[in-house]
Amino acid sequence: MTYEEAMKLSSELMGRINSLSQEDNRTIEKLYKESLKKEVRKCNCKDKHRDALIETFTYLKRNKKMKEKSKFVLKPGAVIQVFGDPRVYTNENLTDDIAKEYLTNNPGLRTMFSVIPDEFYESKSRKGASKED
Repeated sequence: MTYEEAMKLSSELMGRINSLSQEDNRTIEKLYKESLKKEVRKCNCKDKHRDALIETFTYLKRNKKMKEKSKFVLKPGAVIQVFGDPRVYTNENLTDDIAKEYLTNNPGLRTMFSVIPDEFYESKSRKGASKED
């Protein structure tokens, strides 16, 4: 699904947000997963699909793109902060660029990650870093 398709679909669904059908709910689950790379909450809350739709629509409208999933994965409960940046990063908002910057400046803290793609080490090996460092 492209950004344009996701934006069109979310706009259509927002038009009938107060009367969503079961089919709409299934569509929202798919849209949420493809746009934000997240699953709709597994609870008995009657507004979970509505909330997911609002979150999706807001994200797409604000960012003008689909959310990109980072190839880097932090260990459960791990958070990182890049020097000079007041934001705290978790798997929810971590990007490849932030992870690369963090690991380049803090190679000893790679234990915070459960997944570091091989291409990170390949690009660093040209600069003298390796998995064993």
